Amino acid sequence: MAMRISRIPQRTTMNMTRKYQGLLDNTIWVKLAKGGATALLIKVAAAGLSFLMFASLANTMSPSEYGRYGTGFALATILAVIGSFGMRMLVLRFASIYDDKGENELLVGVLRTGYVTVLAGCGFLAIMVGIIAAYWPNLEHRSYLMPAAVFTIVLGIAEYQAHAIRAFGKLTSALVPRDIFWRIGVLAISLFVVIGALPALTASNGLWLTALVLLLVTAAQALMEPRTRPNSLFRSSSKTELKEWRHVALGLWGTSVVRMAVPNLTILILAVVLPADEVGAYFAATRISMLLKLFQMAGGMVGAPMLSRAWAGGDTARAQSILKWTAIPLLIPTLLGFLTFVAFGDTILGFFSEDFRFGHPILLILSLGYAGSAFSGLTLQSMEIFGQERVYLKILITVNLLGLVLLYPATMLFGWFGAAIMQSGTLIGWNLACVVYLKNKLTLDPSVLSLFSPKQNKITN
Repeated sequence: MAMRISRIPQRTTMNMTRKYQGLLDNTIWVKLAKGGATALLIKVAAAGLSFLMFASLANTMSPSEYGRYGTGFALATILAVIGSFGMRMLVLRFASIYDDKGENELLVGVLRTGYVTVLAGCGFLAIMVGIIAAYWPNLEHRSYLMPAAVFTIVLGIAEYQAHAIRAFGKLTSALVPRDIFWRIGVLAISLFVVIGALPALTASNGLWLTALVLLLVTAAQALMEPRTRPNSLFRSSSKTELKEWRHVALGLWGTSVVRMAVPNLTILILAVVLPADEVGAYFAATRISMLLKLFQMAGGMVGAPMLSRAWAGGDTARAQSILKWTAIPLLIPTLLGFLTFVAFGDTILGFFSEDFRFGHPILLILSLGYAGSAFSGLTLQSMEIFGQERVYLKILITVNLLGLVLLYPATMLFGWFGAAIMQSGTLIGWNLACVVYLKNKLTLDPSVLSLFSPKQNKITN
């Protein structure tokens, strides 16, 4: 009797193992769940706080002032990327290598070079904006440009520093200050304005507030990390590899600028051709639609290291398997988010301002772009990890330049509708172009369509 009882579960286990061998042996799902828990938690919290921060700021000022605030924020965002000259991704790539090898002088060198470059580049652009704000003739509502210039410098340093600390493997220390504490600080002060404890804000005051809180958070973060403290950075001995860094940074810089250009230049163009309150509605719709980036961002953080190891080991079958099984948790929640915007988008825009409800179609058009990006899978990570960075840059430049060329006439002819179509179409366009290239060149498919390919149904270990 004892033998019968012991054999039954053994036979059952063997049958289950045969039937579900692929799923039982597949470690991809486990790694996706465990490896990205911290990143996903931070990004979920950051997305929620970002929504609340921008919504609360919108409630502290008039729709027109919020439109100018959005214009200043977009201006600072694109200038911070331009002025960083690719140092964000450069330090992320090289600092981790130097740290692992114990090459401390080179580590100090790349960190110091990055800080100086970002400060000089963003500082120069900020001075240019300040000169325009002070002396450009017949410029209306110029007061918000000065805090936007200062915010450019602060944002550039904050983003660079987060990438530097992330290179040390300290994901929480790198992301939490900017993604969480900064937003909580701005949100808290904004809520005091909303309840009447503080006077209403203007676009200028809102940008000063945004920059000041980020500056305090960034300074505290620098002091908390031993390798970014001033004594460590500027008094330690260092070595440089400037020629190699410049060569690598140039490509990284071009990619970053092109990727950030369309959404932010769209706001700036709209600020020229549309009333400020309509720009405010578009900016609100942009920030809401960006919530759909959350799952792709988290999936990239988790999937990229796994994909890199598989590719480095020559295991293309496993690389395809990672791409395929990462596509599911990217697409499904993105589609659910899009359907939520379809049903309740006008209500969500109403949290920013009742005057912004007319922007519901804008929100849906912009959200379609992120849905198309999720459908394409981990295109960016695939192109970079598979050694196709230059091809990726060419695709990105070609599609985005085409989008930028058409953006102005589309906006002039069709207003915010034309701008939204071009912004969303550009995002979908370069993602699909990368999918087509990867399938034709490497026979690897990062998109959801890989789930239905009979040649790629086997899950490798």
